[in-house]
Amino acid sequence: MQLTLKPREIVVGATGMAANGILPELLNSHSDVFAQVIGLSLDINEKTFRNRTSKPYIALSANLNDKDAIVKALQKIGSPKITHVYWYAEANRPPKLASAVMWRRLLAVADAFAPAMHGILKISPQSVHDQLYGTVAYLAGSGQNERNQIWMGNMLDAIQQTGGKVESFMLGCGGKHYGMHLGVFTEPGDDGV
Repeated sequence: MQLTLKPREIVVGATGMAANGILPELLNSHSDVFAQVIGLSLDINEKTFRNRTSKPYIALSANLNDKDAIVKALQKIGSPKITHVYWYAEANRPPKLASAVMWRRLLAVADAFAPAMHGILKISPQSVHDQLYGTVAYLAGSGQNERNQIWMGNMLDAIQQTGGKVESFMLGCGGKHYGMHLGVFTEPGDDGV
């Protein structure tokens, strides 16, 4: 008989826009599958997701710029043997152009004009698409940044150094453009499958 250990998961960047729905979803829908779910962020605690789940998780605060700090944080929680990584950390930061209230208002206006914009884009040359989406990507903070590679290397090295063996690595990127931060959506009466 072979003993099968339950996976231990870590959601890196757990409190960010794209990932804040992932940790509650893992806990609420799949808690019987996982031995532990760890949420890693600079600013997280046991109460961060209290409005979205009542299931226990491990809140891990660490700076991804410092591999030794990650190792110490993992050791502090007992060096869990992490097998699954959900990566949502993003080293890029969008330029600070306005307050959050102003951005919400701009997004509301953009939503109102979305049908017209889609119509224009259907008949526009590729250069218009590139310029529009390039500008949106820039405003969202996208672009090359070597810190992303450093962060990922630090995290994976720390997991290995504390005895973890990554079996699955899910890279989440660009999700906030598609609404994944809103969580799982099911139609009324749908069983979610």
